[in-house]
Amino acid sequence: QGLGEGGVRKMSFRRFVELVAARQQGSSAAAFNYYLQVPLIFRDGEADVHGHVKANTPLKKAPVGAKAEEDLVNKLGWNWLQQVLKEASLEEGGFDTCQMW
Repeated sequence: QGLGEGGVRKMSFRRFVELVAARQQGSSAAAFNYYLQVPLIFRDGEADVHGHVKANTPLKKAPVGAKAEEDLVNKLGWNWLQQVLKEASLEEGGFDTCQMW
């Protein structure tokens, strides 16, 4: 289990919490470290052969609780992100996922 080894496993948040708790208690059933990754804002559409979704596909927001919703709307630097995309000539779809790790 060296650097760069691992994988992605889809699971419910409840299962994630159970596995992390088991790992913390030293259970051999939870032999891996688990990290949560959640797409918060994303383009949801048909991808091309490279996995890219068309730039004109609207962004969607994951359903989250009230506090996370407030943070998504009010605490992320949307103006800064727009400026960076503009400077990189990526305004027309260079952004397709905002994830929480």
